Parts: sequence; structure tokens; C-alpha cells
Amino acid sequence: MLMKCMEAYNWIDEFFIEKGHLFLKILNSRWDSAWKVVDDLVDFLRSYGIGKWARILDLGCGNGRFSIALASRGYRVIGIDISPIYIADAWRKAGIYGVLDRVSFQVGNVLDIDRFFPRGYF
Repeated sequence: MLMKCMEAYNWIDEFFIEKGHLFLKILNSRWDSAWKVVDDLVDFLRSYGIGKWARILDLGCGNGRFSIALASRGYRVIGIDISPIYIADAWRKAGIYGVLDRVSFQVGNVLDIDRFFPRGYF
């Protein structure tokens, strides 16, 4: 079982790190669709009393399309993705959309999430 997990992990590294530029084209082609999804997500969050004060953690954030859309609505968002290519693109887009004060991005593996934040941060 452990070997199968390691094989999957290596596949992810190869696809999203070494060949990340290929999937980035797909992420960029779907950029505009994120805004409608986030509209619905914000309605959902508000229905549970989760307002703009909330911290949002976007695991596997890609190039930040959902993180940036949430930040543009006032939420404080941290996006984590394994691909340095995606994170660089996310930072660039956050600057374009003027949300650098409400969003941050980190390169990292979601399997190591406990290394990123102190206990109880979210």
C-alpha cells in the first residue's frame, strides 16, 4: 500500500512540477469560470455566518483562480500548491487583480500541511 502511495506521489511531482506549464494552459483557459463558482461559495459561506473576517485555506490552489476571486470579495486567503510554476502565476495574477493585501501563496505539498501553520490557525 505504501508503495502505491509513493508511486502516486511521484506521478504528481512529475506532472505538476516538471511539466506544470502544460496544465497551466488549461487552468488559464478556465480562469473566468472561477468567479461564478466563488459567487456561489460566498453565498454558502455567508449562510453559515462565515464572513470576510474568515481565513480561507485553498489547498491545491493551482494558479490561484479561486483564491484571488475570494480575496477580491474581502476574504483573507492562503493558497498552497505543489507547483512553483502555478504559484508564480498566482502571485502575478494577485498583483494584477489588486489583492496582494488579502492573499498569499506558498509552494508546498498538501500532505505536509501540518508544517505550514501553527495548531488551530484555521
